[in-house]
This record gives sequence, C-alpha cells and structure tokens, in this order.
Amino acid sequence: MLQKFAAENVRPGARFTSDRSVFPGLSALGAWVTFALLPVPLLPASPADAPAAQVGDHTLARPEELLDSIARLLKPDWASQFRQLPASAPESRAQIAFAIGSILAEGHLAVHAEDSQHSRNIGKDLLLLAKPVGAHAEMLEHTRSLSDYAEKRNWELLGQELELVAADLGKVLSKNGDSQLACLIHLGKWVRILEIASIILHTNYSESAARIMQQPTWPLGFSAAHLNAAATIEQDPAISPAQARLHHIQNLLQEQSTSAPTDLQIHALSETAHGVLLDILSKRK
Repeated sequence: MLQKFAAENVRPGARFTSDRSVFPGLSALGAWVTFALLPVPLLPASPADAPAAQVGDHTLARPEELLDSIARLLKPDWASQFRQLPASAPESRAQIAFAIGSILAEGHLAVHAEDSQHSRNIGKDLLLLAKPVGAHAEMLEHTRSLSDYAEKRNWELLGQELELVAADLGKVLSKNGDSQLACLIHLGKWVRILEIASIILHTNYSESAARIMQQPTWPLGFSAAHLNAAATIEQDPAISPAQARLHHIQNLLQEQSTSAPTDLQIHALSETAHGVLLDILSKRK
C-alpha cells in the first residue's frame, strides 16, 4: 500500500528536508518539507453559502464543511493534495489519536477526488490505528462499509460513513475514559483540513475564493476543538511542541478585516498547519 513519496507529489512551494518515513504500512498524510511561519493575519467575513457557526448547546461547524465550501466555488485538483502518513505508528496514544483525525480528513479529501483506491486505503489505515486506542472492533464494520462505498463509487454515503466513524470513535473513547483522545481526533481532522483548504486556495488564488476563509464559522469550530484538546497537548511532551503553532492558527483564523485574505496570508495558514502536523506526527519519545 505504501508508496515512495516522490518530489513531484509535494504541494506547490514545499521544499524537502528529508525523504525518511516514520509510519511504515500507512498510506495517507505527510510530506517532509520545511516551512516558514509568516505572522500575517487571515481575515474572517462572509459568503452566504457557508454553514452558520453556533455555540453553546448548538453544533459548531464540521471541518469537512470547509472542503464543501471550496467545492461549490472551485474545481481544484483534489488528488494532488493526497499525502502519505509517515510510516510506523508512534508510541504516544495522543499522537495516534491526532493521526486518526488527519486520516479522516484525508478520507473527505478522497471523497472530493472521487478516488476509490485512496478511499479503501483510508479504511485500512483507520483500522490499523484504531487498535492502540482501543477501538479496533468498532472500526471493523466501518472499514467494510468504507471499502464497499468506495468500490461502488457512492461518494455521498462514503462521506457520511466517515462522519459516523468519527462519531463512533468519540463514543468508544469517551466510554473507555479516553475522552481527551476523542478531542485530539477532532483537532487532527481540523488541522489537516485547514492545510488542504489553504493549499488549494493558495494554488488557485483569487480574492473571491479567498473570502471562503473570512467566515466566523472556521475560527469558532477550530477554537472549540483546540480548547478541548489543550490540556492534553500541554501535558504530553510528544505533542506539546505543537501548541505555539496551534495558537498561531487560531490567531490567523480570528483576525478581522474588511478585505479578503491575500495570497500570502492564505499561504501562512497552510505553512502553519503543516508545521503542526510535523510537530505532532514526527515526534518520538
């Protein structure tokens, strides 16, 4: 399943620092690149079709809705954003939970790309990583469903199944006293989808497309996910280095302005999100 990650598969503007892999047997996220953090704020505002953000007892936006918003406006090369996970599972369960979230994001990317093989690989990766967090049995049936929907190219049901996977994993982990791991799954999905979205917007930059990022929807959703996982991140040395960049993502998303984000500002978000993925998924004890 694992393919050698070639230089031509790296996202535009990325620069290799290493070709080593850190997750053998997994197929979905992570090119090894350098990144520069650009402290330029992103600006929130308002296309009408974006989902409404709500707080309190109401449901916040799901990160995959950001990809849906992009799909309504653009026809990007979704498959160019596929990433392999680094290759052997890390020892930290917190890292594994974050990796599961990033794979779920990769699954939603595969749905938009309408790629059956990548979708099947996602199911296998999720099954492999569910075991160390105590959710292997629950993932078995989901893996079969994901494979079946991918084979039949039923992308709507495949997307719904990915949402069910996230919900069921959260329930199982909470029942087992691991609710913080469930929070990290959700955060991992947010970070990877923010990376995907910002790379696409940077690659296909226009002011009208950039306004997708001017929604209060996204900073509210990300902020809730980050807040719920913050205590675990601070306490776990395997993932705590990511905290500064996670705060930076929040600042980038929350900055207010009357104009659309510039290409440089969109690029800053992609680089920061990518840095978080490296911080968490490449760290070893």
